[in-house]
Amino acid sequence: MNVQFTTPTEHDIQHVAAHMRAADVAECQACGFTDMAAVLRDEVAISVLCWAVRIDGEPACLLGVAPLAGLLGETGVPWLLGTELVTRNRRAFIRTSRAYIGRMHTAFEHLLNFVHAENTQAVRWLKHAGFAVHPAVPFGPKGALFHPFEKRA
Repeated sequence: MNVQFTTPTEHDIQHVAAHMRAADVAECQACGFTDMAAVLRDEVAISVLCWAVRIDGEPACLLGVAPLAGLLGETGVPWLLGTELVTRNRRAFIRTSRAYIGRMHTAFEHLLNFVHAENTQAVRWLKHAGFAVHPAVPFGPKGALFHPFEKRA
């Protein structure tokens, strides 16, 4: 199995948007978003670091880190939206993605975001990747439950 982290292309955005895991779609919808390609395009545009992950040549997910507005550059907002290809290859993905979380820490000492409480696979991945996952709180326009998560360098 070949896992590659590359610069995202429009093809990667379109492919991941069209094949996004149901849990990731539900998470985006709980935040008030309906156009998955637009969400991905926006995340890529605002991110300081961003990658498309391909598994055996097929786009599996996009991930990156964007600055948290209003703070002095210490805190970054990590994000990841993907397809079932990540789920089917989670061990290889976890093993290779840790280095990229380290790269996020070169730009931001503190990483902080929220994950939909119903997105149990993402919560497990975050814990495996060394993030502290806090109790769920209402978040977003619909007040859905989300876990704050964070990691310090």
